[in-house]
Amino acid sequence: MNWILTIRGLGSTISRNAIGIFGVESPPMNTEGFNEKKATQAAAVLLNDLPGKQMDFYSFLKLLYIAERVSLTETGSPLTGDDLIAMDNGPLPDIVYNCIKGTAAHCAFWQEHIHKEDDDYALSVVRDPGDSELCDYEVQLLHRIAAEYGSKTWRELRALTHEFDEYKQNHVARTSRPIALRDVLVAVGRGEQAERLVAETQDRAALARLFGGHN
Repeated sequence: MNWILTIRGLGSTISRNAIGIFGVESPPMNTEGFNEKKATQAAAVLLNDLPGKQMDFYSFLKLLYIAERVSLTETGSPLTGDDLIAMDNGPLPDIVYNCIKGTAAHCAFWQEHIHKEDDDYALSVVRDPGDSELCDYEVQLLHRIAAEYGSKTWRELRALTHEFDEYKQNHVARTSRPIALRDVLVAVGRGEQAERLVAETQDRAALARLFGGHN
């Protein structure tokens, strides 16, 4: 085994079955780059900024997807490392979706801090997860997303995210298809840097796994 890693961009932040309203069954999860603790902390920042400190989880997933997309636009790096998928009702972060439903394998920290009511769709924070995994930029990004999009309805968020080029490129009716990181980078105007940024993201994920990373 070759243990030599070419690590690029260390200055950047290191960072399935999905069945429901978003469409049909999704492809197998790839949790290699997913930071569950960071995703939980990001969720808490978003939810705590919203009226009543809660939101239906369909709308929440749209907000988190938009946050991932804006992070890629502004920094070239993903926010949580989640798998992004295209389903009938729009794009979403797949592992978080499964954490909400309780069907993902890497969600113990999430389940301790974020709760969905059994009898409705409301998502809320039940225990403060802190913000140790988030840099200042990411906290401010999440505040911006909550302020700009938190008052929109699910239908408004659905319509907005359906216009994203990466969604249009990958969506096929009644299927669930992965959205490649490169496709998002191209869609947000980082096409010329896409190959390098994808490689840097993969290197960070490999480094986290090697040193007992963050799933």
